[in-house]
Amino acid sequence: MTSSSSQKRSLSIADTGKLKVLVVDPNAYMRGIVADALRRLNIGELSTTSSTDEANDICLSFRPNIVITDWEAGRVSGLEFTRSIRRSEKNIPRDIPVILLASTVAHDQLMAARQAGINEFLLKPVSVRALKSRIEEIVIRPRKFIDSRHYIGPCRRRKIDVDFEGPWRRLTDEPPIQEEDNDNPVQLDKLRAIVGQLSGFALRNSEDPREIVRGLYRLLTHYSGEIDQIGDKTVSEVWRSAQRYIEGVGMTPHYDPKVILRHFEAVAAVTEIAVGDVMQRQALVKDLNRLVTKKIHSIASNVRGVARG
Repeated sequence: MTSSSSQKRSLSIADTGKLKVLVVDPNAYMRGIVADALRRLNIGELSTTSSTDEANDICLSFRPNIVITDWEAGRVSGLEFTRSIRRSEKNIPRDIPVILLASTVAHDQLMAARQAGINEFLLKPVSVRALKSRIEEIVIRPRKFIDSRHYIGPCRRRKIDVDFEGPWRRLTDEPPIQEEDNDNPVQLDKLRAIVGQLSGFALRNSEDPREIVRGLYRLLTHYSGEIDQIGDKTVSEVWRSAQRYIEGVGMTPHYDPKVILRHFEAVAAVTEIAVGDVMQRQALVKDLNRLVTKKIHSIASNVRGVARG
């Protein structure tokens, strides 16, 4: 299959029907969400467990094609579980694709996950669309598996620099294939790290939601310059919509984390929509703007009602 045709392909029922996926997550609710998303993708066989210890036993008979593990996967973290797989310490092939789940992630954590040998990273809450895109990368656009002294896992260079004129970095490297791809993996990693940090802050427990609102406003403002530097106009529009919502909440007690998380999910969704698909991108932004307008009007009505009372 050529590079261009693999870029255009998407998962088919024939693809997913052949897959056997193991989900490792100590949270029963989250296991259920991931399992439901996989069923909606028509995954052939599915097994779930609450710990990496149980996962090792399950793999003796189940023999999955893909492992999806939470960062906090029990006594042994999902990160260490991945390392042990790559070192052939488990009853699992060392080259099996691994998708790592996490609620939040900082840049250094993301780098550690890549060094451990994960194939794909996925922030919670998990959507069917996001999960499908990660599985497509594994099934349709698999990266070469590297087995070297200092690293074992999928090649960490997701994209090929067609303008690179220097020597190949590894003896096993193949000549680059010309492909149309404007994604910048470094920028995407930075974006995911920022969204991960803010998602965690948005879900913090606090007796006074105004503390969260103040913190979110500071973070959204602080990162707005970096978001604009990424150069994706739609991402910037989503970011401005999130700022507008927080400004609309202000010092009222009506902060709804679902609204801000909807924006962060939208940021992730935008990165998976082609830049040229203007209609789909703008539809997403319009939906968010309508949601924010509705919420702000509702907050204003509540405030007026309290004032009259």
